[in-house]
Amino acid sequence: MVSNIWTAAADNHLESVQRFINSGDFTANSKDPNGYTPIHAAASYGHLDLIEYLVSQKGGDINIQDNEGDTPLHHVEDLTTAKALIEQYHADYKIKNNDGLTASEFIEQEDEFPQVAKYLKSLTHDRVEENDIKAGNASRFLESLPRPGTIDGHEIKYTLENDREGAAEEELSSEELEKRRRKIESILNSDNPELGLRELVKNAVHEGMLQYNEMEQQKRSNTEHISVPNKASDLTLEELKAMSIWQRAAIRDWRLEFFTIGFILLFVLLYKAGDLYNKSKVISFLKAIEPTFKKQFFQFGVLPNRLYVKDSSENYASYATGRLNIAKVDLKFTLAPRQNVFLWIMEYCFSIFTSSVRSPVDKVDIIITPSGKYDNFISSIVSKLGMDEARKLNYFLSLCKTTDSQVLPQSFVYMSEANEFQEKITTNDLKQALTLQSASYVKFIAFTDQPTIKPENLREFIPNRRVVIELKLTNNKEALKVISNVLEAVFNIVDKLSDQSITFRPETIRKIVKTREFEIEKLKKIEQEAKDEKLAEEQAKLKREERDKLRNMSREDQLKAEKRAQERKQKKMQRKQKVRM
Repeated sequence: MVSNIWTAAADNHLESVQRFINSGDFTANSKDPNGYTPIHAAASYGHLDLIEYLVSQKGGDINIQDNEGDTPLHHVEDLTTAKALIEQYHADYKIKNNDGLTASEFIEQEDEFPQVAKYLKSLTHDRVEENDIKAGNASRFLESLPRPGTIDGHEIKYTLENDREGAAEEELSSEELEKRRRKIESILNSDNPELGLRELVKNAVHEGMLQYNEMEQQKRSNTEHISVPNKASDLTLEELKAMSIWQRAAIRDWRLEFFTIGFILLFVLLYKAGDLYNKSKVISFLKAIEPTFKKQFFQFGVLPNRLYVKDSSENYASYATGRLNIAKVDLKFTLAPRQNVFLWIMEYCFSIFTSSVRSPVDKVDIIITPSGKYDNFISSIVSKLGMDEARKLNYFLSLCKTTDSQVLPQSFVYMSEANEFQEKITTNDLKQALTLQSASYVKFIAFTDQPTIKPENLREFIPNRRVVIELKLTNNKEALKVISNVLEAVFNIVDKLSDQSITFRPETIRKIVKTREFEIEKLKKIEQEAKDEKLAEEQAKLKREERDKLRNMSREDQLKAEKRAQERKQKKMQRKQKVRM
């Protein structure tokens, strides 16, 4: 059951408010110890039906002030309620509180409800006093208003002249002029003169435009067209209706339609050309490395008679399976958006000015998933062209240290967790396959068990052994021959790792395990900080709910609750002092 009339008004319990008022102990203007009334509560929470009951039926004062001088308008929180109080219940928006602030200034200072503050601030016209309402004042007020303007050289205006020239111009009698003046005076003497004058000006402008359109229509109907028009705009609606479809088409200006159709055709042609070019690059690459995959795998292609699948004009994929020690090989192609010239140009331009947008390039990622088991490690051979970008985009490379070696061509470097790994994976076949020029299209060859994207939870730290080869998509025959040799060498290295022909010292593996554990501890710390932050948010939410609950209590209950909280605080302080002693 609601404890008091002010809480009932805040919660929009109309029946409870009616019961309190009908008991005779409360009225619509009854104040609590802070001067807060049911009208304040209803206005604050936007209960318009309750405001209607309190003000219209129970004689509530819409401008009543609390102990701080605030009216219900000071407590409004939404635009609909503010407009209702001003326009329907004629609330005085000029009343100031004890701090000398009007409702507009008070709400603007709080900076919580900008729409309400803007609306109240727009009410710039003060109420006109009765002593100032004269016919001359009314005319001067109208003259200060902005004129609607001109249309085709014809001025549309609204006037309140009482001179003979104005009366003759509008053909109005003195009684009609007097009637207009009285209408203006009654508007200026109303509670909201601005709204009334707006309606008057709007109607005057509308009537003037209607009269002008009627005059123009009459002129057109009285004018005979001597020559045949060259444009459809030279004809009236009746003349256009009388013409056949071919006659209308003959005088129609089709330039915009022709331009639109031409633009669409050009876009479709460019789209198709870019799409076909991307497709041809993928097919040429797959055809060139097909002999190598056919030699090593039972199946090369997504189907026995199909080499690739097209996900979009920019993305293609292929697949190989059926080999000892290798479960599968995924080939993922990413190409420049040549089918959309505008997007292609935009991405290229953005990449010049910001590092967050990469320049469009054609590349292929070859991901080899071994089926055999071997130790988890990270070791890679990386091209010096784009070495920093490769480290930034691949998390597993950020765990490695960079070293130069005479074993590799000068255009490549090692990125490994330990030197032993790079020495063991660099077989003679791989050394012979790599050339100085191959760094321009072989971006990196990486043996890894860690993800490409930095893990955000412990599940993502689970080792996933694979070999990642990133290549620039090329159709050069010499480059494709080098790529085929590199692939054969990598397949043989996977065989040696699975057959334990390549093994690593235990102390090296222990060092790698420590690195993994350090990364896991860092992630655990981040997760714990996130949990602590979430717990703090929940505690803050509980405190807000307690404050809201306390605010809805009666004054007596509030004092009791505050007293209990103070006692708990004192007991807590006493316990702390005992512990220190």
